[in-house]
Amino acid sequence: AIVGHELGHLKKNDGVVLLLFWVFYFLFGNFFGAILPEALRDVPVTLVLALAGMAQLSQFFEFRADAFSARLTGDPESMIAGLGRLAKMTKSGLRWSKLAGFILTHPSMEQRALRLARDFQIPPDRALAILENPELIHDPAADVECLYEAVVQAEPGQAAPPPLPLPKPDATIFA
Repeated sequence: AIVGHELGHLKKNDGVVLLLFWVFYFLFGNFFGAILPEALRDVPVTLVLALAGMAQLSQFFEFRADAFSARLTGDPESMIAGLGRLAKMTKSGLRWSKLAGFILTHPSMEQRALRLARDFQIPPDRALAILENPELIHDPAADVECLYEAVVQAEPGQAAPPPLPLPKPDATIFA
């Protein structure tokens, strides 16, 4: 799911758009600063506005990449679980203050999980439970381990267990 998220950034050219945003700022930021009232010219108003604008644009890209991954894999709950695992690995919180949410480039994990829940008709309580405990949902890596153990422990001549069904990915997403 996390790889699908990063593919979403690439597919939608998010990095290029952010680069163009900053090129535009550096080309025209001084012009906008020059038209400000005299009292505000000593304050880097255009830079503060550009940083806030970039943060909001980046957050939009994060929500969009999350949704891209959920559509690509056909499994939005895996994306939510991936966010929960990422938060645990990085020891970052699941939620943060409104101010932090305004100036940071990524929305909180909680906001992202709730947006996926809304967009993919997952009950919000379930999304938050998965975010806080990603092990609640199906883990394909665990399936591989269980299948391996079942095959190794099988008696000679005994059939291997059937493969588990995987979610149906949306192949048209790259069209």
